[in-house]
Amino acid sequence: MHKSILKSLTFIAIASIILTGCGRKDDSNLPPSLAQIQREQGVPVRITTAQIQPITEIRKYSGGIQGADMTMIKAPVSERIVKLPIRVGSFVRKDQVVVELETDGNSPNYQNAKQGLELLEKTYERMLAVYEKGGITKQQLDEVEMQLKTTRTNFEKLTKATSLTSTETGVVTDIFFKLGNTVEAGSYIASISKIDKLLLMLNITSEEIHRFKKGMDSYIKVGNETIYGKVTEVPLAANPMTRFFPVEVTFQNKDRLLLPNMFVDAYVNLRTDTTLCVPNHALLYEHGRHVVYKVKDNIAEKVVVKTGITSTNITQITEGLDPEDTIVLEGFNNLQSGAKIKVIP
Repeated sequence: MHKSILKSLTFIAIASIILTGCGRKDDSNLPPSLAQIQREQGVPVRITTAQIQPITEIRKYSGGIQGADMTMIKAPVSERIVKLPIRVGSFVRKDQVVVELETDGNSPNYQNAKQGLELLEKTYERMLAVYEKGGITKQQLDEVEMQLKTTRTNFEKLTKATSLTSTETGVVTDIFFKLGNTVEAGSYIASISKIDKLLLMLNITSEEIHRFKKGMDSYIKVGNETIYGKVTEVPLAANPMTRFFPVEVTFQNKDRLLLPNMFVDAYVNLRTDTTLCVPNHALLYEHGRHVVYKVKDNIAEKVVVKTGITSTNITQITEGLDPEDTIVLEGFNNLQSGAKIKVIP
């Protein structure tokens, strides 16, 4: 029995050795890994060169749009507003009625003006009779007559000032009274701005104001549209209240994409230099530094660079590269300093 058990164990051991040997594979027949291929043939990358080229420094600023040409609707008489068919943002045309005042015979102002005129007319008639008898001088009579003419003119304005119209085509930018309010003569009721040309006021700090000059280009993005403008006014003094310098930028708005009181971002072209630049995609940011991979003899070496102006597509290099230096543009995955590279189209 012991012999039988020993034979069985011996058979199992031999079978295990045979099966294990059959299960092994020859590693030399396995395909090379991606890392092995890249070590032998190089990491596939696209390259470019550092070039001397123009670059424009563009800065973004924010501000509120306002009308370049503004018209004020002014009350010619002191009366109550009975109709106000406009609101802020309303588009109005020239000669369109924007405000109606109460000027019927029952209003207190009308009655007071009428009584004042009648009283002055009677006073003038009495003064004229006295003058004809030599009781007053011609100068005294002329003074009363001048008062009468002025009062009569104002009364005629009062009787006609029922409807106030816009003198320009534009957009209502502000309304200072509500329906039913009584306005004093000379008070501004509303403001209307032309919208074919609009202004953007930028609050610029004392550190930056020296960089602004009249004629600088600017643009605003509205959806897929771009509206172009220019810096038209650079102040010599700061606003005493805000301590900012209010720089004025004028935009042509023929398509009416901008409206007064809109808050927008504007981009200003501060300067253009011809200098050494690389594409933005070639720059990496690591540990607080900008780096590029410089290529020489198909070997990529990481180089720390210093940058200057940055635009939409390119960045100025002030230190770390020379013109025509070859650098990696794409293919940074698995790329390390000192790695062999393979240039692909």
